[in-house]
Amino acid sequence: MLNRSSMHPGSPGSLPSPSNPVQIEEIVPGSDVSRSVWRSACQASSGTSMARILLLGVFDIEMLVKSNLRDAVMSKHSDSAGQIGTALNGKMAELRLAMSRKNVK
Repeated sequence: MLNRSSMHPGSPGSLPSPSNPVQIEEIVPGSDVSRSVWRSACQASSGTSMARILLLGVFDIEMLVKSNLRDAVMSKHSDSAGQIGTALNGKMAELRLAMSRKNVK
């Protein structure tokens, strides 16, 4: 696991030292994705395994354990109906109606 406290912005590829024990070279500055993590993720056999590798490469395990990704309650617009779902359902109903009219004629 990368030691986040030892990262120094603007010094990608600096030599490891007691104050900087892990060599970090980010793919995109500010992304916290090191080149070695990116290489591992690119060799993953599926999108799910790629996402797991990137998550473990960027976040500490404690943060991932404490995260509430699956159990989160949306505070913004939580009481409104899903507009995208409503639009998709409406469009699907239109297509079904058009198909049934073609089959009747």
